[in-house]
Amino acid sequence: MDWPNYHHLLHSWTVAKEASLRRAAERLLVSEPWISTQIRQLEESLGAELFMCQSRSRVLTDTGCFEMKYADTIILLGSECLRRSNSNALRRRA
Repeated sequence: MDWPNYHHLLHSWTVAKEASLRRAAERLLVSEPWISTQIRQLEESLGAELFMCQSRSRVLTDTGCFEMKYADTIILLGSECLRRSNSNALRRRA
């Protein structure tokens, strides 16, 4: 089993927020096939489907909703970590 990584979560989380592969790809500046691959790898790691296609949107399954609650926290912590690291780096340069 491969462990999920931050990018698996970030890409899946963005698709969940945007409800669209295309919009998520545009927001993250990556291709739709790349995001699809990241989602598939995360689903394989977790052993469950996170999304279902509904019309032209991607909708979270019950498992997806549960997992995205964790992703919300992880993405928030990752963003905070980057923000603090960048802030510390700027202070050291000054």
